[in-house]
Amino acid sequence: MGSDDAFLRLVVQPDIQSFEDLRGKILTVDAMTTGFAFVLRRMLALNGIDEEKEIEWMSTGGVLQRWQAMMEHPEQKGTLQVTPFEVLGASKGHHILARASDVLDSYQGLVGGARIAWAKENAETLAGFIAAYLEAVNWCFEDGNREESLDLITANMPQMSREVANAACEVFLDPKTGFQREGNFDMPGIATVLDLRAEFGPAPDDLHGAEHYIDTTYLEMAKGR
Repeated sequence: MGSDDAFLRLVVQPDIQSFEDLRGKILTVDAMTTGFAFVLRRMLALNGIDEEKEIEWMSTGGVLQRWQAMMEHPEQKGTLQVTPFEVLGASKGHHILARASDVLDSYQGLVGGARIAWAKENAETLAGFIAAYLEAVNWCFEDGNREESLDLITANMPQMSREVANAACEVFLDPKTGFQREGNFDMPGIATVLDLRAEFGPAPDDLHGAEHYIDTTYLEMAKGR
């Protein structure tokens, strides 16, 4: 099933006001060959930045580690973050320079997947899981459920304040750009993922089209319940 575009944001330090300001600066990634790093590299290229000559790359770990590093080291000028880390960084003046969705026409960031053999052996369980997930997502979108949603978030993630959780929900539950309520795949978005992999690699020689990697059997079973 499809979920969302990962809500990717290029978050930068207060002194960065444009892509031009990034020339000669440090940007951080987990590794240069991961999918989200490919997105950042495409964003730079589309804004005229030569990533090899004009950017100093630094690997500082996953999204949590990159956020912490930027909070502590202002010389690290930007990184690709996911909600709610752009909210948490606001206290240091960090701000969104661009959203991946502003630059890429479409992007499939997160999906739910399973091994083929396991899925076949556990079809009913898998379809039930998908159905329950979609029911929960749609419940969150319903008017009147926001406060209870925030109760659930803060109860299970006590490190997140209610204010931050509410700001995250504004992103996650946006009717146009939030979670995919039907679990459908963004096929052009998957094509973008594959295109980025082919450009920045490593990629297998037999990289196929988006349809090759998708099986909607269990999603359709879930919707039929």
